[in-house]
Amino acid sequence: MRTFPCTGCGADLVFSVGLQALACPYCGTTRDLDLRHDAPIPEQDLLSELARLAELRDGASERAPVLTAVSCDSCGAELRLGPHAQADRCAYCDAVLVGTPSAGDTAPIDGILPFRIQAEAAHEALEAWQRALWFAPNAFVRARMPDALQRIYLPYWCFDALTFTRFTGERGTAHRTTVKVNGRRTTHTRWSWKSVSGSFQHVFDDHPVPADATLPGEVLRALAPWPTERCVPFEAGLLAGAVTKACEIELPEAFKIGKREMESRLGDRARQQIGGDDQRVHRLETRWDALAYKHLLLPVWVVPLRWRERVYWLVVNAETGEVQGERPISKWKVGLAIAAALLAVLGVALLKESGL
Repeated sequence: MRTFPCTGCGADLVFSVGLQALACPYCGTTRDLDLRHDAPIPEQDLLSELARLAELRDGASERAPVLTAVSCDSCGAELRLGPHAQADRCAYCDAVLVGTPSAGDTAPIDGILPFRIQAEAAHEALEAWQRALWFAPNAFVRARMPDALQRIYLPYWCFDALTFTRFTGERGTAHRTTVKVNGRRTTHTRWSWKSVSGSFQHVFDDHPVPADATLPGEVLRALAPWPTERCVPFEAGLLAGAVTKACEIELPEAFKIGKREMESRLGDRARQQIGGDDQRVHRLETRWDALAYKHLLLPVWVVPLRWRERVYWLVVNAETGEVQGERPISKWKVGLAIAAALLAVLGVALLKESGL
C-alpha cells in the first residue's frame, strides 16, 4: 500500500483531474506524474492464459477470499483490505491508501485510463440527464442530485479477435398492395424469399467487458465506447484519491460474456449483408483467430441516488462524459404515451378512409 505525502505540509496528495498531476488539497503543492501517453499497452495471449487458469483451477481447492493485511504509513494502524478493493482510506486517520498490482491470483493491470471529466462537469451532466427523463416520475426528475460523487476505477477485460464468418440465410422482400374493400382502404403484404450465402472478415479491437459485479451490468455496458487508445501504462499515482475495484468477474467468465456479445454483432452484420426488408439467418459459422486481452482500469464517477427507499445507481464515463443510470418508470406517463400513439394512428386511418 502506498501514500503520496505532500512535501509542503505532510498531508496526502490526491490526483487532480484538472492538473493531471498529484496535488495537495490543503497547501496546493503539486507533483508531476510520468504519464507515458505514447507507450504501447501490452496485449496478452488469451488462449494460453485460459489454459493456465484452467490448470490452476484443476489443481487448487476452494479458497476463501483473501483479506490482505496492510499497515498505514501515516498512523501505523494495521488494516485489512478486502478482496475487491485495491485503494481505500485508513479508518483511523483517513489517509489515502493505494494498492499496487500484486502477484498470485490478482491479474496484473496492463493499462489505466486517466480521469478527464472533473467532478463539477460530471455533476452537471448528471443533472441534465435527470431532467431529460421523459418516462420517470416527476418527483424523481426533481429529486436533488447528491453533491458528493465517488471517483472509482473499474476493472475491465478488453478482448481482441480476428474473425472470419460464413453464413447462409434468406432475404425477404415485401410486396405491398392497397385495395379498397367496402369503401375502406386495406394494405396487403406478400413476401418473397431468396436464399443468400456469403462470408466476411471482422476485427474486434478492445471489446470491453466490465469485471465489476456490484454496479448494474446494463448500465456499465451502455457507457461504451471507451477510448482505450488513450490508456497509459499503470501508474499508481493515478489511483490516489480514488476507489479502485479488483475483478469480481474473472477472465474465463468475462470471455464467455464477450464472445456472446461479439457473436451478436457478427449476426447483425450477416443480416446487413443478406439485405432486404427482413432476414432469416440459418447458419452462422465463425473462425476465431489472434485472440488477445488486456486488463484495464477505466474511470467513472458514481452517485447513488436514493428515492423512495431504493438506491438508483448513476454513472458517468469520466473520459467521454457519457451518462447512464437506473431510473424508475412512471406507469401513467407510459399510458399517456401509448394513448397518444393510438390516437395518432387512428387519425391517420380516418384521413386515409376519407380520401384526404
